[in-house]
Amino acid sequence: MLGNAIEITISEEQLKPLVNAEVKRIIEEKEEVGTIWNMERLCKEWSRSDEWIKNNELYEMKDKGIAIKDGNRWTFDAKAAKEYISDWFRKRVLQQMDQK
Repeated sequence: MLGNAIEITISEEQLKPLVNAEVKRIIEEKEEVGTIWNMERLCKEWSRSDEWIKNNELYEMKDKGIAIKDGNRWTFDAKAAKEYISDWFRKRVLQQMDQK
């Protein structure tokens, strides 16, 4: 027997869109990041060329443990790379706001 129980009744019609939205959010979250990115995926996520990444950010990412060189290929921790790109973007926005 439950003490202080509350019963809520929601019709299937009301519940279905909520469940679908949550399932969609979870699936997108899982697909969005992945586990490991190659240089091609990093370029796509960042909207930058591999040359730009190599010349501007790659070695800082390596120093932070986000990137490793495996033979001739670079691989990236996807979650950490996504956070790095987000931080980079926020810094750019703040710089532009300060210049105004």
